[in-house]
This record gives sequence, C-alpha cells and structure tokens, in this order.
Amino acid sequence: METAELAEAIVLAAGHNESIRAFHHSKEWKHLWTTELILAHPPMRVVFEHAIVYGTIQDAISISRGKKTWGGLIDLQPLKPDDELHPCRITYSLRDTNRLRQKWEFRDNFKLWLGPNRSLVNEAVRLGKKDFLGSLKPEQVEVLRRVLDLAADRFWMLCRNGDSEGPGGIFRFRRRLEERQKRRVPVR
Repeated sequence: METAELAEAIVLAAGHNESIRAFHHSKEWKHLWTTELILAHPPMRVVFEHAIVYGTIQDAISISRGKKTWGGLIDLQPLKPDDELHPCRITYSLRDTNRLRQKWEFRDNFKLWLGPNRSLVNEAVRLGKKDFLGSLKPEQVEVLRRVLDLAADRFWMLCRNGDSEGPGGIFRFRRRLEERQKRRVPVR
C-alpha cells in the first residue's frame, strides 16, 4: 500500500473505531479526540515483532524505548473497529510470540488450575530450584502430579521459563493434560 493510501486508511479507520467514537461523545474526553487532532496525529496499530501498540506512531516509538522484549517495528496498520483504546493512556497488547506473555500464560493458568494451591506458583518463581523443591510437602507434590500431571522440578521450570515452550505452549500443555486425564481410568 502506498504511503498516502495508508495514511488515508489509517484516518478513515480511526473514525470507525468504537473507542474513538465513544470519546467523541464523552464530555470528559472529546477535547482530546477532535477530528483536527486525529488528522494531525492519527491513532493506528503500530506492530512490533512481539507487541502491538494502539496509538500514534509517536506514542509507540516513545513507549517501545523501554520495552526491549518487543523487538523491531515491522508494520503500521489502520485500527480495527473493536481495538480498545484508553482516552489518555497508551494501550498495547503482547503478541503470542512475546516471551513475557508466554511466561504469564503458564503462571496464570497454573494458578487457576491449582485453585487453593495457587501459591505454589509464586513460590516457584520466588525461590531457586533447590529451595523450592526442599520446601514442598508430600501433599503438595501429589497436588502437582494429580492436577497438572507434573513432577515438582518440571513445574518449577515451567513457572519460571514457560517461554521455553514457545508460542501457544500453554494451549499445547492444556491439550496434553486433557488427553492424559481422559485416558485415566477412574478409581471406584
């Protein structure tokens, strides 16, 4: 797409974005989201290797300076109608290739699945491997085996390095876990 065509598409898409439309109708924010300001500094999708910023190119470059895990700038795109923006803050999303997101996905899902034993995730992140394994009670080791089908050392590693499983790793883990649980014969 030519630069002029892209600029036109970006401005046009901003006018169709639901968040921006809401800002136009807000007493509190409409002065920040005037047509003139949008034409001068159009909000867009600024796509980095591992993140997407929803804002102006200036906002994206500014915030990316402190985000070494985002990688390089790869594309500028018009906003989608349902891209959520904040009226006065820069918003962004981490792409599935972002290593930090991959770690969070494992930790968040483990906490959800472990329920009352969720503190094991924080302990695994906080403690070194030897200290974590030494602090576990036999019933906690059994919970990890029963709920996650993991040995304690593997649980510790995934809590700290979920990114080692790559993009979509938590989804593959969940699929394997569900398949294993289906194969188990219930004890009567």
